[in-house]
Amino acid sequence: VNGSASVALPTLSAGDHAVEVVYSGDDKYAPVSQTVNVAVVKSTPKLTSNKKTFKNTDKYKKYTVSLKDSKGNAIVNATVTLKVNGKTYTAKTNSNGKATFKLTKLTKKGTYTAVIKFAGDEKYNNASAKAKINVKSTWKTISKGSSYHTMVKKIQRALKNHGFYIKYNKRHLIVDGIFHIYTEMAVKQFQKANGLKQTGRVDEITAKELGLI
Repeated sequence: VNGSASVALPTLSAGDHAVEVVYSGDDKYAPVSQTVNVAVVKSTPKLTSNKKTFKNTDKYKKYTVSLKDSKGNAIVNATVTLKVNGKTYTAKTNSNGKATFKLTKLTKKGTYTAVIKFAGDEKYNNASAKAKINVKSTWKTISKGSSYHTMVKKIQRALKNHGFYIKYNKRHLIVDGIFHIYTEMAVKQFQKANGLKQTGRVDEITAKELGLI
């Protein structure tokens, strides 16, 4: 009624597009046409990341970020990268716009800065964000008389793999989960060989050297 007409355009790539508008005329009006320029600009997405704390004993540390458009809609199947502690991880966003990374190399206690990036595509500009990732230690020192038999077995196996806890007085030592004097002796020998304080106790530093954490 006001002489205006609206048309929903198909999805257009970013850039300038020539659009021809045509009125074919009728019994009162002559046909008319006009070519106009339609500029399509890329949308700037929002990349959301949060501070996260993990245990250093976690085998897989799952870290999730969110990628959405300016209206809060999920951006699906987009490639996002995360770089932390010198290693780069890659993940795809799901139907909710979330990308989950499995961080496998963060084993040392400390606070790390993760840099997350979306390179952009034909619809969206690039985006980046930073996040703090904390890794805390949960290792408890294990020593002679410990009742944590499962972990003592792991310690004994690790000592064997490093060439310790093999024999004593010509008798083969067995992985029995009992932190007895022979295990303590092997721990001291391992600590001496690796320049560690010879306590006979498996603290966090010794556990790292043994490859337990």
